[in-house]
Amino acid sequence: MSRFVVRQAGRFQNALSSHNVPGLQWLLEGFNFYDKERVKEVGPDRAAAEWIVRCDGKIRFDRIEGAFDNYNALIERTAELDPRKVEDQVKLVEIDATDSSITAYGCVHFSTRSYTICVNRISVQRTSRRSRTCS
Repeated sequence: MSRFVVRQAGRFQNALSSHNVPGLQWLLEGFNFYDKERVKEVGPDRAAAEWIVRCDGKIRFDRIEGAFDNYNALIERTAELDPRKVEDQVKLVEIDATDSSITAYGCVHFSTRSYTICVNRISVQRTSRRSRTCS
């Protein structure tokens, strides 16, 4: 009996690491959802930053000191900024996606960007035929 449990636990761990668990793709796509309304409201950089941090990544802006890895701290700090004012618009300068749960589905956040940023360790694993890789 214990051998069976150990074997099943190993299979589950392998399936989980390869994102091959029923329902996991749906959950990951939910976190990686591209919200057009949020982009219109706060701008593409802040929306992308919120997406990265929500998926356990870390980001840094050009006009705000320090890095953010906590979603609530990011929202609290950027809530006082008005994206309609030029002096309050922030740009992403660094993304650390080490051990984050971002997928290619969420890389749509980068489609509106017209400049280069520093990205630390981002690798997207192919999880289905619909997935694409970030570039």
